[in-house]
Amino acid sequence: MRKARSSEILGLAKHSGHTVNQLGNGATRRK
Repeated sequence: MRKARSSEILGLAKHSGHTVNQLGNGATRRK
């Protein structure tokens, strides 16, 4: 159960990271 929860959290974090990375890249490019 704990492993499944970690997997879910990791998946969410990965998704969030991708979005944050895209946003960060856009901000850096704009700068």
